[in-house]
Amino acid sequence: MKPKWSALLFGVGLVLPVGGIAWAQAVVQAPFDQDYTLHDLGQVPGLPPKYGGLTFLLGDPEFLIIGGVANQDQDQGRLYSVGVVRDADRHVIGFAGEAVFFADAAYNDGGVAYGPAGVLFLARWPVNELGQVKPGSSTTDKVIGLSPFQIASSPGGLGFVPEGYPGAGSLKMVSWPGGQFYTAGLQPDGAGTFDLTEARFETQLPGGPEGFVYVPPGSPQFSDGQFMLVSEYSANAIGAYRLDGAGIPIPASRQTFLTGLNGAEGAALDPLTGDYLFSTFGGGDKVVVVRGLAPAPAADLGLTKTVSANELSVGQEITYTLALTNRGPHAATEVTVTDSLPPGVNVVSIAPSQGICQRQGDLVTCQLGTVAKNAGATIALVVVPLQAGTLTNTASVRAVEPDPVAANDTATAISMVAPGGATLGIDMYAGLTIAGEVGRTYRVESKDELTPGASWVALTNLVLTQTPYLWIDVSSASVPRRVYRAVDIGP
Repeated sequence: MKPKWSALLFGVGLVLPVGGIAWAQAVVQAPFDQDYTLHDLGQVPGLPPKYGGLTFLLGDPEFLIIGGVANQDQDQGRLYSVGVVRDADRHVIGFAGEAVFFADAAYNDGGVAYGPAGVLFLARWPVNELGQVKPGSSTTDKVIGLSPFQIASSPGGLGFVPEGYPGAGSLKMVSWPGGQFYTAGLQPDGAGTFDLTEARFETQLPGGPEGFVYVPPGSPQFSDGQFMLVSEYSANAIGAYRLDGAGIPIPASRQTFLTGLNGAEGAALDPLTGDYLFSTFGGGDKVVVVRGLAPAPAADLGLTKTVSANELSVGQEITYTLALTNRGPHAATEVTVTDSLPPGVNVVSIAPSQGICQRQGDLVTCQLGTVAKNAGATIALVVVPLQAGTLTNTASVRAVEPDPVAANDTATAISMVAPGGATLGIDMYAGLTIAGEVGRTYRVESKDELTPGASWVALTNLVLTQTPYLWIDVSSASVPRRVYRAVDIGP
């Protein structure tokens, strides 16, 4: 457990008790107060104090992952999950229900961050260790001792460098209380977790640093370079640091961003709004939101699929309607929808509301271009099943921008296809495949697809001697685009 008394490092000889500063004094400091506002979410229902680090659940930012009983051993330290409540602008304004157990996390501290392969990395204080939780796991799957890498005991904060910054993807760690800042190397261990290959000392930060975040590009008052916000437990503050050309915080550049806290601990950015969330450890035990940072370059794409019939017969047309929406916060570029067709269907038509679609084998790929924030696009896909059974059709969407909500990027529709009915084929030289029952009689009909209101005309009756059966209309060359169907008329 962190000590009850903590030196405030921005004043010579000044010592303050953690929790001794009244929460009412928490304030965004000038000049940042012109663009940033502070919002106290209070305590998380059901989350046992003291609070550790926090992050949003990977792929589902409607849930927050946060440490409880921080710095304690395996009998107490845990990670918890809690839903968040958002306003109309998607800012977090509260919590949905109580926190529930997410994973065992002994000695969890201010550093909680997702890394490569969806592994959740944990700073373990004061035992000078790095923990890892694999996707879907409810325990700390791997623990690495940091002393052999000459890392000063003990890191309380960690994070991964985002895209667009020097050293993107690399792991950074910072020790509490000394503030030693490190770059660490990782490599897969073959078991779904990672080995630590090296650790390089970079600099030393004041204030007893814990969790940290990289300021999104375009954020007010941070537009002339790259910056980091650091939760400073010992200083009861948040510090803003300029980064050097290698992406390392410059101690001499520190500006006071926020003061008057009770033990600033974790740090995370809301992937939907860019808001800066941090937790406090000890007397406060709160979650606080700072609004004003620019949203990360992300686009929450959602895909739904509806079907014109849940039950149909072989040969009947079925229409899949794919509806795409972009909930932002940014426009989505190079949007691509892929639809994996089920086996045994003929494609009649593909009609996107924008862009183009192409089919190769059983895969339909639609390049939709740019979809603006709060805009959408649709694709109408008409097919004809040639065989009975379960028809399962799945589509997915992606774009250049990261999608903070992966759960709604895939959509599936299921229909049941019964034997009989009509089989449709479209071909200038009439290759009609009849997938019916051997021994039954089918009436082959046709009509001119280019003639509005054209009626079906009977051509011939035939008894199916095999299935599928290919029927050829040698006279079809005289009709520009002839549509055929085979109607089941009995045994």
